[in-house]
Amino acid sequence: MKLVHFMKTLTILVALLITVPLVGKPIYNLIKANEISPQASLKLKSIVRMKGNKIKEIFENSADDDKDNTEVRELVFQSGYENSVIGTPADAHADIVGIDKMFSEKNDWVKDLETHEQFGKFFIYYEGGNSSQRYARIIDEPGNPTNKILHFWLNEAYAPYGNNQLKGRIQASLSGNNLYEMTLKHKLYLPKDMEALKNSDQTFQWLTIQEFWNDKVDSDYPFRISINIVKPTAAHDLRFEVTGQTKRTNEEAWDDVWRVEDDSFSIPIGQWFTLETYFKEGNKDMGKFSVSVTDQAKKKFMVVDMTNFTYHPEDPTPDGLNNFNPMKLYAPARLINPMQALGKTLQLYWDDFELRIGR
Repeated sequence: MKLVHFMKTLTILVALLITVPLVGKPIYNLIKANEISPQASLKLKSIVRMKGNKIKEIFENSADDDKDNTEVRELVFQSGYENSVIGTPADAHADIVGIDKMFSEKNDWVKDLETHEQFGKFFIYYEGGNSSQRYARIIDEPGNPTNKILHFWLNEAYAPYGNNQLKGRIQASLSGNNLYEMTLKHKLYLPKDMEALKNSDQTFQWLTIQEFWNDKVDSDYPFRISINIVKPTAAHDLRFEVTGQTKRTNEEAWDDVWRVEDDSFSIPIGQWFTLETYFKEGNKDMGKFSVSVTDQAKKKFMVVDMTNFTYHPEDPTPDGLNNFNPMKLYAPARLINPMQALGKTLQLYWDDFELRIGR
């Protein structure tokens, strides 16, 4: 059976390399014919983006096609923001460059991340404002000066939206990608100032910390997956909610394709935890999106494990995840400004960033 999978995938690969340039038929449509296993399909999508010697490496491991949930897996990048890693400009980073020598490989922000054939440009975006209102900075971790972290600090709402309303945004973006399946991991920490949100009587569903665009807002078929910190009722602790949504034509409104509100994990204040997110492009039967959390005691919680659309359901030719925000702090004025009035700031710490192709 292993040999059959190998030979079938190899035959289709050769046929694609010969026929696709001649007939111009999208590879995705050929794969959608379901004539090969999902695992082989994913390998094929990755292979056609790889160069020469990568093909040999993948097919040497082709026997793994018989194993459940086995996919192409590649560590792309890792960094803890240490050593020669710097952000520019200093007061509010718009880019991060350098090499994190805490790791022996896959540790260069430009060479390993931005020049990878399936990832695009990394940058940090604010939607206006200035460094007195918001910033992203690499700093010494408070109370632990031997450790560097990435600090998102959002003190004032400044960006207009809707009917005379304001919001604030800090987001790291990877744009111009060519991804069908990926996993990202980060350590996340909510500083003590965030107790003001937890203890408030205010309820909210909009405090976005990660977002995935398949496709982006100005495309023909805009679709986003958002991870939010929420407080469903005044009595609730802070929780995670994950949504998959389509955008209405010529409107700012978004409609749910699916929504999951987790009640298993109470987000801690003043403690590091690990957030791991997995994306796989697919329809209602093949699309996968999961979020898991591991706390300081090494206990793992599955926040969401969704099988559903991870692209716009009406998109006839989905072409991979082209843009995503692995780190984000995005909220309306009604969350940001009351904290400022209390002498507090909406903020997050990030550490130990890791990106992989596959699971």
